[in-house]
Amino acid sequence: MARFPGLRWLGRTRLTRLHLPDALVLLDLPAGQALERIAARGGDRQVHGTVEKPGRLGEAYRVVCGATAEGLGVAVLRLEGAAGPEQGCSRAGAFVRDAREAAGAR
Repeated sequence: MARFPGLRWLGRTRLTRLHLPDALVLLDLPAGQALERIAARGGDRQVHGTVEKPGRLGEAYRVVCGATAEGLGVAVLRLEGAAGPEQGCSRAGAFVRDAREAAGAR
């Protein structure tokens, strides 16, 4: 718990009816490319709007997705963000649909 203080807070919320998702989709994008997309949208930068922070966030998301897949058996799809949005949406949709069907069969 000391390593993950947020878990202490989560325990205090008494959320006991949480369910695992049928699937997780991770849009994995290199930090520099993520910052370019953020800049292209305009507006204020968030606190993680530096090259090193999105890289660390991305690594954390990959760790969580890996642990969720390996430890909890949740289906995870890692999409490379460099692929076009149409291809990514199509792959993600099919993946989630298949995962939901498989979860319903259990």
